Amino acid sequence: MVFRNRAANTKAEQHAVVAEEQPPSNTLRRQNEMIERVVDILRS
Repeated sequence: MVFRNRAANTKAEQHAVVAEEQPPSNTLRRQNEMIERVVDILRS
């Protein structure tokens, strides 16, 4: 387990920390792609 000096402030930073600590499985990668699509839809 890696402890950070400061807490991740944003969701993006939190995801980056998680991605560093455990490589994404295929399922997680698919979920991330779906989330990104939803975010794109909401932003447009």
